[in-house]
Amino acid sequence: MYGDYIKKGLKSKNVFVYGSLMNRSETLKVISAKTWESAVPAELANYKRLYDKWSFTRKACVLNVHPSENHSVIGLLFYSLTDDELKRIGAREVWCTHYDPVIVDLGLILTRSASFQAITSIAKQNFIQQGDISIPYQKIVEQGVIELSKRFRLQEMVRNYLKNTFDSNGNPISARYTSDLWRAHAKT
Repeated sequence: MYGDYIKKGLKSKNVFVYGSLMNRSETLKVISAKTWESAVPAELANYKRLYDKWSFTRKACVLNVHPSENHSVIGLLFYSLTDDELKRIGAREVWCTHYDPVIVDLGLILTRSASFQAITSIAKQNFIQQGDISIPYQKIVEQGVIELSKRFRLQEMVRNYLKNTFDSNGNPISARYTSDLWRAHAKT
């Protein structure tokens, strides 16, 4: 998988994540605590999140991103990853088999700087389908969004998730709150 990534000529050591890898406990399985601590919020303009990538492991849909004017995805930017961290993220995301690693331009949220390039994961067409959302996965993502909004004092992360995330039928995710904590946090 990592070899295919290198063959594609994607040489960036920066990775933008928008789903379960925004959750600290999930991320520390593939990168160092030092890399986690140095990550910053970033925005992928003209994209939206959809729970439409079929996961054979979860037997339900997980997150993916799609181009979409007037939407944006706030996620987390990991920069200057080691080769081992890139390999582990590539293996976890099943780059070149389930997801394509794609270079995207990002804006940094806290500094509002113009542009930064990173790799993100976009599901291959044959893995996109309508289906039920993996509720355990959704809870992992939501917990990550909440943790990051508190860490960076950036309530905008919660609002962005609610406004720009949809199920596989195009329905807003805001109608599917899964926990009292999430409901309480989303009201602010």
